[in-house]
Amino acid sequence: MKELEDVLMNIDRAQFPDRYVQVKALYNEKRSTPSPENENEKPTSPVKPSWSQLHNCTRATFVSFATDCI
Repeated sequence: MKELEDVLMNIDRAQFPDRYVQVKALYNEKRSTPSPENENEKPTSPVKPSWSQLHNCTRATFVSFATDCI
């Protein structure tokens, strides 16, 4: 299912209109019929990075903003 979503998001509709229609139909079909593999999938939510995973410029901006507010 995730692969179909990826194809729908990245396919060039102008260059491959027939493929887009086929993938869209397959996606809608898969989405309407629950399957055992889709029942275990949880909706994905954006993962918030921890402080150590932020870029240095993001950290510096945050610290300067926080110190300006104090």
